[in-house]
Amino acid sequence: MIYQVELPELTLKRLTDVVYLQMRLLRYAASTETLSRQTCERYLQGYKRFRGRHKQIADWLWRGSKRRERLEDFAQGSRPEKLEWSRCLFREALAFLTNPVGSLTPYRQEAAPAWQKAGAEFLRKFYEYLGRGLPDYFFSERGATQFNKNNLKSNFFTTNSQLEVCPACDFSATRSQVDHYLPISLYPHLSCHPFNLIPICSECNSLMVKGDHDVLQRNSGNRRKLEDIFLIYKNYGLGDLTYLKLELEKGYRSISVMELKPRKGQNLRDCIDAYCDAYQIPDRWLEIVKTIENQLFSQIKQFMKAAKRQRESLNIFDVDRELTELLQSLYENQGKIPFAFPMSWWLATLIERELKPAISSSQPIEVKNFPLLEEIANWIHQDNIPHPAYIKEPHLEQARNLRNIVAEEG
Repeated sequence: MIYQVELPELTLKRLTDVVYLQMRLLRYAASTETLSRQTCERYLQGYKRFRGRHKQIADWLWRGSKRRERLEDFAQGSRPEKLEWSRCLFREALAFLTNPVGSLTPYRQEAAPAWQKAGAEFLRKFYEYLGRGLPDYFFSERGATQFNKNNLKSNFFTTNSQLEVCPACDFSATRSQVDHYLPISLYPHLSCHPFNLIPICSECNSLMVKGDHDVLQRNSGNRRKLEDIFLIYKNYGLGDLTYLKLELEKGYRSISVMELKPRKGQNLRDCIDAYCDAYQIPDRWLEIVKTIENQLFSQIKQFMKAAKRQRESLNIFDVDRELTELLQSLYENQGKIPFAFPMSWWLATLIERELKPAISSSQPIEVKNFPLLEEIANWIHQDNIPHPAYIKEPHLEQARNLRNIVAEEG
């Protein structure tokens, strides 16, 4: 994500219980070919996490014929193969909770035997159950209540109240959908995993953008490890670790290239590539660059006009200060207003490429040679943006001559 996000404590507790329940029910069916309510109760009773609720959970499973049938179909597989597969999934799901390093094994439906397809579908269906609401007896905490997808989203918004835009694209303020960062089509054991679910906008979660994209799969065909990718809730936001490289084309209002780059000292190439491939950022920003441009230059214009109202005229250092103030404001509003991240880097690039040469000029400023300054001068109704060092002030002429001699000698 562009912005750092925090996992709500309640969501962590509730979905950790769900992950353990999914895995234990799968392990139960892996250990036998014949399922019964009684043996399921005894199996769950053997684990402290489910003791006292084992009968209610077994009753839930037997009340739902489809739920039970999927588990019964899984149970028909070879016992050694079932045990090995379920052990692998359990190990990966728990590692993702505590120490997410190493590789994950993607599930390939086209090559899976019938029993494995049934097991994968059994695990995936829990996300549907989450949508309708998981019963209170699924949870180990005393006094727990039903938990559903709306609870997940509301908890996220409360915990991350400073975030008012989609954390993936920095655009939409509507985060109505929940994304499986690692898709459940490939990782069914992460269907309800607390570290795999994040509210984002509908466009980011669409088939045209993220869809079932696997961030662990490189375009070259090689696979990434978990430590090679950005992990939601476990890392800083990418915005704190990267910068947006911009290539200005045909003047300061046109951009030909936007590219996320790691900041100095950060080794994030794989991580950035995985994120950009998944959410098509910053390519999607380039597609609507006119919208970003209009927002940015509207704010620049407002700042310049407000500054001019406070004084008779603006010089180059006044402009520098105002643009720097705006840059600070954009930085502080990242996550609060759409496109604050790309606008920040666009403005920083403008200051460095368009304003700094004028400040460093050894000649009086001619705004026609500096298009950004020329536009600003038009906004504030000035013929020029003067540089104080080149304003003719006869009483300071000798002092400036002395400074020039020292500079030349130096």
